[in-house]
Amino acid sequence: MSTRDYFFSITSIEPIRAVVGSRDETLVNALIETYASQYDPATLEDEDVQDDIEERRSWADSMINCERVPKKEPGCWNYFVEDIARHLGLEPDSNLPFNEGWKHNCSWQPYRNIVKRHVTRQSGRSLAHLEDGRPLRGKRIDYDGCLFGWLTADEVKELHQSLSQLHDALIANTDFVDFHETLVESLKIVSSDSRDLFMGAC
Repeated sequence: MSTRDYFFSITSIEPIRAVVGSRDETLVNALIETYASQYDPATLEDEDVQDDIEERRSWADSMINCERVPKKEPGCWNYFVEDIARHLGLEPDSNLPFNEGWKHNCSWQPYRNIVKRHVTRQSGRSLAHLEDGRPLRGKRIDYDGCLFGWLTADEVKELHQSLSQLHDALIANTDFVDFHETLVESLKIVSSDSRDLFMGAC
């Protein structure tokens, strides 16, 4: 199955970064309760369901109960970030035009090749964060079929300004017109509210 992108904005990424290694067992339990609630209560004792829930708990433990921040952060952490944001009152909002299910591995590299000579150095770094991932506190993402990245409100604003000034002809004769337009429009929405941006791909 193809790895596909999704975006959501939040009031701040910093409280989520602070969760890594926080040893907040209450948060771990809240995340697992939220995940388990998707199942029909009658199936919760099924072995396969229990195995699935315990696997999610092990992922949450690796993020929240780690003794030290891992240098390579597991990409599967992306599954928890929106629920963490909601739990912390960071008002996650995924109502963005970009969320059309773009295939991550087929989109970002060729798009960056098109625009890289026409955007600022900072925008180049921001686009790299969205393609390669950006850890919350470690050095890089350990790609396990999933990855994630994020931009601060200032980075979102700068990237929007840079991409929105590209000449239409640069994109017009490529397969990335819709990708570009939905990306720029989403950055505009997030920037106008001065919010941070989270990208997950799984």
